Amino acid sequence: GRQELKDAEFLLHGAPLAADEQEETLPLVDTARIFEDTARDHGFSCSIEYTDRLVSKALAGPRGLRIRKNVRFSAQETRALAHHEIGVHYLTTLNARRQPLCVLQIGLPVNTITQEGLGVLSEYLSGNLTLQRLREIALRVIAVHEVVEGTEFRHTFQRLVEQYEIDPERAFDVTVRAYRGRGFTKDYVYLRGFRTMLLRFQSGQTLDALLIGKTHHDYQPVLERMIAKRLLHPPAFQTVAFAKPAAPDPILAYLVRSLR
Repeated sequence: GRQELKDAEFLLHGAPLAADEQEETLPLVDTARIFEDTARDHGFSCSIEYTDRLVSKALAGPRGLRIRKNVRFSAQETRALAHHEIGVHYLTTLNARRQPLCVLQIGLPVNTITQEGLGVLSEYLSGNLTLQRLREIALRVIAVHEVVEGTEFRHTFQRLVEQYEIDPERAFDVTVRAYRGRGFTKDYVYLRGFRTMLLRFQSGQTLDALLIGKTHHDYQPVLERMIAKRLLHPPAFQTVAFAKPAAPDPILAYLVRSLR
């Protein structure tokens, strides 16, 4: 919808935060250690595979976490990625395997908005979400909109570089991500999903039922009733950031509250 575009434009016109200044990147061995420690904090182990067959920087799969081989992360980026991919995506994969309904492994209808919303919420509540990361998501919203509008690749790339003053290499990565497979549109729902999940969390609602598999928040009341009747199991693993949230940066908290 138009609101996603408005939120994206809002985030892209803000001034950078001092805390978002570029950190040094970590050696692969240190990155892997953070991923392994995050999995251990959640009560399970997770295999880490480095591959040159990914367009995205990382992807949680059925066997663990796959990382693009030529990408390097700062410590905060690594922690954010770990809380998103391991603390939500891989965690819900493991929880789904324990359920009697296989559909929770495949995914309920339109589950992406909830799953990615929970992922970004985990980044935020763990204290690792940055304005730079929010802007990255906002750029993807702009790029996906251009894909849907039928804009050529080169024009979208030029818009990101010229209108938003994005580094060409970064703009190219965002554009490639949006245009792969004739249009990769899932990135459009990250901001709305994050806002929806944050409002639920801040209202005091438990998110436990959404962690039992690849769920959608519209089905939360049904899932909670099924858990109460022992037709489904409560989540075996819980997202640590939801149980022990960190205090957010006040400026970032203000920007997040301004999303609609």
